[in-house]
Amino acid sequence: MIRWLIGYAAIKALAAAGVPVTVLSAAFAAPANPVFGGGRYGSPAAVVKSIQQARADAADGAFTRVRYVVVDVERWPATPVWQQHHVMRTYRRIAAMAAPFRTRLIAAPAMDLAGTWHRYLARHLARTARYTWGLDIQAQSQECHPRAYQRWVRRAAAQARAVNPDVVVFRGLTTDARVARNAGQCQPWLPPARRHVTGRVLLRDLRHTSQHGTGAWLNIPRRGTACPNCQPAYPLPAIWLLRHLYGT
Repeated sequence: MIRWLIGYAAIKALAAAGVPVTVLSAAFAAPANPVFGGGRYGSPAAVVKSIQQARADAADGAFTRVRYVVVDVERWPATPVWQQHHVMRTYRRIAAMAAPFRTRLIAAPAMDLAGTWHRYLARHLARTARYTWGLDIQAQSQECHPRAYQRWVRRAAAQARAVNPDVVVFRGLTTDARVARNAGQCQPWLPPARRHVTGRVLLRDLRHTSQHGTGAWLNIPRRGTACPNCQPAYPLPAIWLLRHLYGT
């Protein structure tokens, strides 16, 4: 069984695109699935992007209202520059703030903190799992390149388990067409501007890394304040994936 990490906005996009409730329930209803942004699926989750946000959430009781907290540290305005440069300290401090609560933390350090996936591994960013219950390997930028994706997930999972043998590993997946621009196995016969991720690519990446992680963060991004460079939501690859896994 795949443990899905997903936003409720993504589930709504799938429902609006015609995915049956039976499929959505089969995929996301189990309490083992962290779902952030509200809704009636899975268990409630929240996303924290800085020490300051974690401190505020701990003070106002937000951690008591969710089962999971994704600590999403990236090279973006939501994470102060000092915290981007001191990733391990940032995760340690956030973990200390969350310790009095029963929330399960999921570390999700982004590749852009290091620049490339090779540097992500060289900096051992997956070892942030020392302080958390789970780790999301944000490998989605390489999902059209199966060998790179598999190598990244395999090595990052090994780094995480070296410091936390019981860590639950999620693998990043996205429907964002930007990851298909440099082709790989994402419609290489088309001009870059017309390439898209496909459901077959997502399924292949899931299957080829299943021995390294039981979870997956399924992203269906859309243009907005959190992702100003994203295209409009494109759920079709996720629809194909879910119907293949759970039926129509």
